[in-house]
Amino acid sequence: MTMQTIKKYLILALTFFAFQANSVDANNYDTQWPRSFGGDRSKAYSDADQINKINVTKLKKIWQFNSGAIVAKDTIQTPPILANNVLVTSTIDGFLVGLEPDSGKVKWKTEKLPTPVARRGLTFSNGNIYVPTSAGIYVVDHTNGLFLRMKSSGKPAVYGSNMSYTPPIVTNKSVLVAHFGYMASYDLNTTQMLWQTSYTKKDVTARVWSGISYDNELNIAYISTSNPAENFIGTNIGDGQYSNSLIAIDVLTGKILWQFQDTKHDVWDLDVVGPPLLTEIKLNNQTIPVAIALSKTGNILMVNRKSGKPIFDYSYQLVDSGEYPNHQTSKKQKKFTLPEPISSINFDMKNDVTKLSKEQENYVRHKLRNAQAGNYPPPNLKNDVVIFGIHGGPGWPGGAIDNKNRLVIPSNKYPAIIRTWFAIPNNKIDSNEEIIKLESYQTYLSNCASCHMANLSGYNEGEYTGDSYFPSLVGISRLKSKESLTSLKAFKYNHKYSNDINLMESDLDELYNLFTRIDLITKSDQIIVSDFQLLLDNHKLPGSNPPWGYISSTDLTSGKALWKVPFGTATDKVTKKVYPGDMNFGGVITTKSGLIIATGTRDEYSRFYDADNGAELYKIKLPYAGSSPPISYMYKGCQYIGFNSTGGRFAGYGKNGDAFIVFKLDSCVAEGNI
Repeated sequence: MTMQTIKKYLILALTFFAFQANSVDANNYDTQWPRSFGGDRSKAYSDADQINKINVTKLKKIWQFNSGAIVAKDTIQTPPILANNVLVTSTIDGFLVGLEPDSGKVKWKTEKLPTPVARRGLTFSNGNIYVPTSAGIYVVDHTNGLFLRMKSSGKPAVYGSNMSYTPPIVTNKSVLVAHFGYMASYDLNTTQMLWQTSYTKKDVTARVWSGISYDNELNIAYISTSNPAENFIGTNIGDGQYSNSLIAIDVLTGKILWQFQDTKHDVWDLDVVGPPLLTEIKLNNQTIPVAIALSKTGNILMVNRKSGKPIFDYSYQLVDSGEYPNHQTSKKQKKFTLPEPISSINFDMKNDVTKLSKEQENYVRHKLRNAQAGNYPPPNLKNDVVIFGIHGGPGWPGGAIDNKNRLVIPSNKYPAIIRTWFAIPNNKIDSNEEIIKLESYQTYLSNCASCHMANLSGYNEGEYTGDSYFPSLVGISRLKSKESLTSLKAFKYNHKYSNDINLMESDLDELYNLFTRIDLITKSDQIIVSDFQLLLDNHKLPGSNPPWGYISSTDLTSGKALWKVPFGTATDKVTKKVYPGDMNFGGVITTKSGLIIATGTRDEYSRFYDADNGAELYKIKLPYAGSSPPISYMYKGCQYIGFNSTGGRFAGYGKNGDAFIVFKLDSCVAEGNI
């Protein structure tokens, strides 16, 4: 390093340090909720107890903020924070907003930031707000919403330059950022990178989009990782390396200290979700520091956060491994007895198919005519696979821990179908001169292309909108027998719920010859594709039996389940019947007074539960579904509860909105307002 470079670096360091030194020290204030999920330990717990089991029914709406920005099928997932008496949240169009905690009046609004902004959280420290974006962590002055800028360049001070979803950890020397594919530490005063640790190992990449937590005494950061980047395909991913895991990283060096993995060789999208929760438990008269992570499988991963060793023993179970093109799925998976799993991915073809009516049951069973279930059934080209768990079990917001060391988890239980098929990139069928000249191709266009597409690619509607499905016909002559493809009886059965299609056996013979010819011409171009769909009945309800969503509680000392209750309600829009327990993606927090505050169901209610037994105490109707974990904070002597109400992203949710709504007890008069 030249003397000129050293001098330039020192000037940069001193310039940025001036910003830090002149900022307000957050430790001098009772910030109450300085980081999304409540703090660096991500317990989502509030020690406020003014609102309790007796008076919760007296809550009144105090104010509502509307950002004016709405995007269909997108939501504000930012758990808000209180930064030195400024309530901070984000907007869907790329801004951060500071609000007065007791009135909702806008104090400031930032310049536009690279979207998504603070997708899943914010951090307040040193008088500044640290904002995850698609282009690194920006720093915002909590008093006025202005970006902190480097005096030498005038550009905003930014830690890193890549995507981060999760709220960073700010220590007295560094800023720890969980980027999608790696964690990095940046010098607090200069923004320069100190170290980088990749989640890629042997060409297998895990991602972090759910959370990061921090033990400031051990100087260890904890992350939850997703499945490998190759959803549902999994070629050559082996055991998945760093995927589907709870991982500990030395904050000073970036060294990975230990890893505890749930699902091996995950081809089912069974991520570990939510930020790890850090607490202490007492076992055999010893106080043990533990880290807890939740998996979509329903497993609760609970380890000593120093050593990574599990608190309770586990075993391995043999599962339905199978040959998949170019690889084989794992033959065994972990089996936990304690902590007791809150759900399972196993779908029982006999008992789990909906029985709400014979009509609905028959419809779902027809959709499953080519499906297999089981214990981790491997996706394959011959059969669809049906499981629970792609949306959880637990979802991205994770859980919460109360002051009695009880773990509270919202979860989902509705099925999905994983399908695997051949496809051809770049539309090489409907642009191939040899194919389009065939008379049989014209027969196909007239009778089949409206559903299966001119290029035979089919249609697989996504989780955001529905479950319409028309299979790809690419490679069908390689996968199905001639007898099955030319049988008129089989054709009519497969098209039982389709529009009238008037084909004769001679037409089927002609189409079979066409498919054989196409597969011969395009065989070298055919690739394997895999994706999933929600399994819905013909009333657009989940294709399994309710409840479809729960809240549960687990005692962390014993690992035993305490209670489990349906969360939310679902209404059949055809019959108008109401069923307990539904899809949910909002999250929970707990309070010192023994309340669980939960949001995110499709019925657009937020609910208050008794932490002792799961009894529902009160519910509040929001204009749109809750879309992030709530916030509880004290301000001028009053406790406030706030909800992001911007709707849901998946099929069955209503319209999206832009509301942030705050409640308090009407009887509490804020200090200074008497």
